[in-house]
Amino acid sequence: MPISEFLDPQLRGHPNPHPLSGYAHAPIPNRNPDWKPDLIQVVSESTLNAPEGSPVPFTTQNVTDTLQCRRPRYPMVKVNRINSRVCDIVVHRQIMCGICFETMAEYRNHLSAVHPGATISTGDDDALPEHWKNGTRALRKWVLSGGWRKADYDSEPFRGPVHSLLGEYCDFLEAHAQARQQIIRLAVRISLPSTFGLLVSKLADQKQSLPS
Repeated sequence: MPISEFLDPQLRGHPNPHPLSGYAHAPIPNRNPDWKPDLIQVVSESTLNAPEGSPVPFTTQNVTDTLQCRRPRYPMVKVNRINSRVCDIVVHRQIMCGICFETMAEYRNHLSAVHPGATISTGDDDALPEHWKNGTRALRKWVLSGGWRKADYDSEPFRGPVHSLLGEYCDFLEAHAQARQQIIRLAVRISLPSTFGLLVSKLADQKQSLPS
């Protein structure tokens, strides 16, 4: 990955959320925290073996079916499928959920089960290249600006999901910073003897110029 990707002047003004692709990172508002879909229990091995009285989580299909006939009071927001894979839904003031996911499918299931009134999928496969461009730019800007480091989470995600763009960008910038520090230290070590020699020579010249 070239460092020029983080020096792109378009990063400075890149919006999050993007009008087409939606949110790529926090904070993602939940405008309908009390909205719940109609629960249509899907009988599976896990539900059959669950203890009596155990809550059955909402599914993406529950949300999709309910939206056909009963929508939440306020518009749900879009989440770009190119994102941090950290749940950035605001759960209290500016504190986000923070649970990490290895795949977008797992993240989508979590959104449906825990924050069903918050988000909708972009659902636009034809625009996937645009979603990729908008998502990667937003994530690079967020990491570069320190937003990821300063974000507050209910469940601390630490370094974020494994094999995610977020982790890749953080690791790259950290490695780049360490490499720069090594170059600076090496340059100082190389230049110190010559600098010291110039200083000694200058002092000697000054001593010779003094009247005896």
